[in-house]
Amino acid sequence: GNTLHIGADEVSQRLQVVAAYNDGGQIITDTVYVLVNPAPARLDAEASAAIRNADISKIGLDKEAIEYSTVEIDGVVFYVLAVDEDNDLALIFAKYVLDHTARMTNSSNAQWNWSDSSCARAHLNNTWLNDQPTLLQVAQETGIRYYTNRYGYDRPITLESGSFTVFLPSYADVTGESADPNASEGENEFTWGNEKIIPDSLRPTTKADGTTSGISDWWLRSASASENSSQNYAGMYCVSNMSYNAGVVDFDDPGNSAGLRPMMWVRISAE
Repeated sequence: GNTLHIGADEVSQRLQVVAAYNDGGQIITDTVYVLVNPAPARLDAEASAAIRNADISKIGLDKEAIEYSTVEIDGVVFYVLAVDEDNDLALIFAKYVLDHTARMTNSSNAQWNWSDSSCARAHLNNTWLNDQPTLLQVAQETGIRYYTNRYGYDRPITLESGSFTVFLPSYADVTGESADPNASEGENEFTWGNEKIIPDSLRPTTKADGTTSGISDWWLRSASASENSSQNYAGMYCVSNMSYNAGVVDFDDPGNSAGLRPMMWVRISAE
């Protein structure tokens, strides 16, 4: 008789299909390989439940830092800023600055998407992410918006967009306001829900070991629209990590090194 055998997944995400049929007493066998798209990796039910319970967007932004729960993935501790139930995604934000510091650019431009390997975007999406085995599988590339200044301290900033897996918070995420005071309605760089998503109490931080050695600020992804003529560079917004000024949003030369607090969307299990 005729038979159809479907084998286990083969190399290179192929499925082996073998068909055998009788042709005038002769058994003819044909084998084909079908490409398959496996379901994307996602966090298990237990981890996903913990993430939902820690969702700051449901708790509110008026709590002290100690009142917010955290989750740990690959040894990195995160706050959960929001959960997108429609797409089974959660927005997570590092509790601590990484040990590694980075420049935002190595030019006079102020832009998050600078591609040099020594700069923040490339470090987070390549070197750092590749060292996180779980996040490498479950983090979701997504489109974000960010202000850039490619021309100098006295020039207007420009709203741009791009897709990244790991990114940094925006000025709007931490203040609820636009980095561009002249922005038109609907022109913003909010990461989620067109509103502030990071409580003020989460701005001050340390490294995971409890120190701030070598990290006086941590970067935001937003260029500054400041026209302070005493500055001869296009600034990037940052949050102060200094004990006497902790949590204050300021701006700095994008060629300086500052701390990084990764943010990303991760796939979680459906309820």
